[in-house]
Amino acid sequence: MMVMRVKVFRHLKAAASLTGVVMLAFIIAWVAASVSFTTEEELYRNSLAVSNQQKKQWNKESGDHKPRKGKVGEGPPGPEENPVKQVQHASFLKILKLAAEDFNLTCSHSVPMQRPKNFTKYTKNPCYWDKAAGKLRCLPYFYIPGFPKCGTTDFYNFLKIHPEYLRTGKEFHWHNHLQFTQDYSDLEVYLHRLQPAGNKIEQDLKEKGFSRKITGDFTPDYLCDNMRWRCLEGNAGLEAPRYTNAHSIYSLTPNAKFIIFMREPVDRLYSRFKHMIYVSPDIFGKYWGDPSPETFHQAAMRAIRVYTACFQNFPVRQCLYNESLFEQTMINDIGIYSACLQDFVNLFPRENFLFLKFEEYTESREKIYNRVLKFLDLGPLPKHLQGKLNSTEVHNAGHVPNSPMLNKTRVALRRFFSPFVQELKKIVGSNLIKSWGY
Repeated sequence: MMVMRVKVFRHLKAAASLTGVVMLAFIIAWVAASVSFTTEEELYRNSLAVSNQQKKQWNKESGDHKPRKGKVGEGPPGPEENPVKQVQHASFLKILKLAAEDFNLTCSHSVPMQRPKNFTKYTKNPCYWDKAAGKLRCLPYFYIPGFPKCGTTDFYNFLKIHPEYLRTGKEFHWHNHLQFTQDYSDLEVYLHRLQPAGNKIEQDLKEKGFSRKITGDFTPDYLCDNMRWRCLEGNAGLEAPRYTNAHSIYSLTPNAKFIIFMREPVDRLYSRFKHMIYVSPDIFGKYWGDPSPETFHQAAMRAIRVYTACFQNFPVRQCLYNESLFEQTMINDIGIYSACLQDFVNLFPRENFLFLKFEEYTESREKIYNRVLKFLDLGPLPKHLQGKLNSTEVHNAGHVPNSPMLNKTRVALRRFFSPFVQELKKIVGSNLIKSWGY
């Protein structure tokens, strides 16, 4: 704001010395017309500092590597310094344009799609011989790309006990984060993380001539999170991406399988909100304060206003792929499942998807576990390991006191999500999510 005042003073001084009253009146009119836009620009850039700090935190959590290069804010401003207000409909175009122009600066380079590999027919998992490196390279046989807070971590800890599954780590974030960075964009980074699986599969080939072992990528953000989509080759200058995480995955593993965990969207959003405050106290905790039902109500109402305003002016997909909505709501991953899934089901065959419901998983782990084994064409779990499926331990459960959501919050959010759940039924079938009551 101070910079704007200095600029205004200089304009006023110049006007007075050049053309007097007429020019002065013109400058005053210009100032009045630009105050609203400048305020929104400042609002956007203040909240951008919070977002970049959050992304830096995500980098630390996703693996042992350096922070990515790029613009990083000086720290999250407090609520009084960053009053996120409802943006009027007419202002969205300006905000979207600002976000697009600013975000392009974070692309260290244009990221091309990978070339398809010549996979060997002697492995079930997609693997190929790297002559230059002198070893077998392997990519994921399957992905669990979503959704966060739907039981993916808990399921990972049970799948990894299967002798035909090779553990290489849970989340890689290569398709939606690392490939867009300066230091970690090379495919070698991804292959290196997966190399332990490649080594064991190569050992199988030497001993048996074939391998049934597989590995996977459990990054739960692949479905909905790629704020760097403009960096993908072919997306420059677009308002919504032509190419997405789905295309990036397809370019490497066109026959990949996908296991999608879903949860009633209102409950999932509440769980996600509390979780982000817990894991990122210096960002979300400092911004929102305590994760109480009252705080969540304020956050939810703001998100409903901002997203609804955008949907009234732009296609849903364009809004979901625009980072400025996160900057305004400070809620990442709102949870519109249907729009996130559509990019994937449009590209991969329907038989490559297994849709699972979180609520059913919590009731019967063994039932869901066996469905996954069948889907992945894995043998039955050995009897001496089956007892582990009956463990009552829940991995990555919420660490914040489970205070009930306010009823008025639930009613408003269910009204907001309802049309998108109807669209979801067309993709996954109405019977699967019938118990949600939409």
